[in-house]
Amino acid sequence: MDFDGIFATLRKMDFANRQLCPNAPKTGGDNIACVSMFGFPEKMDRQAPEARERIEKELL
Repeated sequence: MDFDGIFATLRKMDFANRQLCPNAPKTGGDNIACVSMFGFPEKMDRQAPEARERIEKELL
């Protein structure tokens, strides 16, 4: 996956600040970025926090 390209596109479209619904709350509003962790459940305790940190670093 081209994660650098995906994050660049999301930043370009101002994903983190866009509100599709005018009355959506700023936190927990319209836009959600997430990852799905499959295949290595024994690694999730390390990989899930790393994924969240990357999303926050790239988009917030």
